[in-house]
Amino acid sequence: KDTLKPMLRKVQQGRCSLCRRFLYDDYATHLEHFIEKGIHRDFTYEVTNLSLSCGTCNIKKNGYNRTLNSLIKKRARRKGQQASKYCPVLAVKISANAPMPVSSASYRWIHPYFDRYSDNIEIEKGWIFTGKSRKGQRTIRSVKLNALAQIERRALAERLEARPGRLSKLLRATAELDKYRAGHLFKL
Repeated sequence: KDTLKPMLRKVQQGRCSLCRRFLYDDYATHLEHFIEKGIHRDFTYEVTNLSLSCGTCNIKKNGYNRTLNSLIKKRARRKGQQASKYCPVLAVKISANAPMPVSSASYRWIHPYFDRYSDNIEIEKGWIFTGKSRKGQRTIRSVKLNALAQIERRALAERLEARPGRLSKLLRATAELDKYRAGHLFKL
């Protein structure tokens, strides 16, 4: 794990595999299993199943998976059936001991190694995510990527408030123009 994180950070150019924000400290950087290890244990140490994500995205992804599997379990119980675990990132059913799928078509979400992020999701200034494909739309909706805009606005407000004085705030706001629209900055 200690050697894997720096290697993945370099491959991913220091960005989260789901939202593309920069990964800052190692504590808040999670080792992400794209196909959940609780669903397909065979892929726990598969390199193409591992990537780095920010804590926010990893927690949202795991929460989505738990909620979905809980609903499936309840529905199966009502029908008197045994529920099987469902992996929302997969577009295909994988049997036990089968190799990990390596084609983009096998996944419903954007895979960090088999899909080009920019072909599926566009990130506008102010961290607004727009799906350019069904995969992109599913990824945005499932991980709640557009909720990141609220987090980023709060972080921006904190950065702007960190330095007292109007001139300091103006200079700091100008430095943020590459990431935000001027309208976002003036609202804060």
